[in-house]
Amino acid sequence: MKKLLLLCSLFVGTSALVSCSSSDDDSSGGDPVANSITLTADVTSIEMGSSVNLTVMNDLDENVTGTSTYYANGAVISQVFTPTAAGSYTIHAENGSLVSNTVTVTVIAVQQDNAIFYNEMNYELANSVLVYYGAVDASDDGIDENTHGLWALVAGNGDFQTTESTNYIQFILLTDLDTEGLPLFPSSEASTYYYSLAYLALDGVDIVTEFGHEADPAFAINADFSETADFSYSASVDGTPIALDYATTYLGYIDQSTSGRPAAVTPISEVNTKIDPILLNALLK
Repeated sequence: MKKLLLLCSLFVGTSALVSCSSSDDDSSGGDPVANSITLTADVTSIEMGSSVNLTVMNDLDENVTGTSTYYANGAVISQVFTPTAAGSYTIHAENGSLVSNTVTVTVIAVQQDNAIFYNEMNYELANSVLVYYGAVDASDDGIDENTHGLWALVAGNGDFQTTESTNYIQFILLTDLDTEGLPLFPSSEASTYYYSLAYLALDGVDIVTEFGHEADPAFAINADFSETADFSYSASVDGTPIALDYATTYLGYIDQSTSGRPAAVTPISEVNTKIDPILLNALLK
């Protein structure tokens, strides 16, 4: 009888051990869990307007790009990231409780057409006008007589009449006089001479309000003014490079002179410009 009880006890104990072992095997055979994620970018340096494609893999070699959330400098971004400003962006991804490594992407500003490119930013322009101030003595020969026509070439993001320009640039030009003493119209011909940058405002902030702030200017009228203006400019303004390639709307010519105007040219309505013609005339003396 004792032997029978002993055998029964051994059988029960063995069954319990087998049962526990089977339970442990089931637990270890469940789905593996990821412990980390890795973020990569297809590029780490781009020009403005380009995009970065982001990819996230976990340590189980699974692609979890579509289920991850992305951050650039703390702000949520999309998986295909198109920056709107130049600079450096520190990007990381999160997937559940897992946080990835960081990737740094550098965005390089590039000059855009019909915009003032200054301090690695583009400031949009939409319209341009020519302003005629009158005939002036721009020579230094000591003879008091008019030698040139005085003009301003103005471009801005307003219409110069009902809409104020927050981005505004004004150049001073000189043209030869014809045989009757009237100034020639500015053109791509050699009769037009660049004098100076006179005014610059960006995002409503005045940058230049008087002469003498630019160095090494390069100015060119690339086509005669008709319905479209076409001119380019580059220089250094107080040590900061500036550039402009403009080839869009030309509103026309405004006559702000008190004596004479270019022959065969009909002015449009007056507009507000930044530089006083009396001041300009005094500067040229």
